Amino acid sequence: METGYSDTLDPLLKEIRICSEKLRDDIFLDLLKVAGTIYGYMDQWLMRRSISREGFWIVQDLVVFGGRLTPTAIARKLLVPKYIITRNVDRLGKMGMVKREPYGDDRRTRDIVVTEKGIQLIREYLDYFQTIVMPGFFSRINKKQAGEFHDNILNLREYLIIYKHEKIKMLTKKGYRI
Repeated sequence: METGYSDTLDPLLKEIRICSEKLRDDIFLDLLKVAGTIYGYMDQWLMRRSISREGFWIVQDLVVFGGRLTPTAIARKLLVPKYIITRNVDRLGKMGMVKREPYGDDRRTRDIVVTEKGIQLIREYLDYFQTIVMPGFFSRINKKQAGEFHDNILNLREYLIIYKHEKIKMLTKKGYRI
């Protein structure tokens, strides 16, 4: 059934779609700016300790996932090649943050285990983040906004985790080793 409004509505709908896409792009760019700022604080803190961002993520994942993982499991969680994990674990091992231990009876298989020094690194970073970074961020928004932000970040994180696992499956099917 023709209403006679399609000449008027079609351009309006197209304009709404364009605005919607632009808004999503703007939100994405704003999210990148916020993440970049947080990474800036993180990089300054890590630089004083001679630890790379990848090294920090390795130690953090070990703490979060029970203190012991295989290099392959860490590589899958961080979506990086295993050689990057190996290189960083070597460096972290020299610093006393992690150590390699045999897994089971197979002497070829070795787990990466976080040490007390690695756990202390995460504690210090959390303290720095909570006392220096977050007060400045949350001083600019009220409790309701903070709650909404938290909910949105959790939803986004859940979506990104699902997306990451779908991407891993797709890349694995294409023959990539992750």
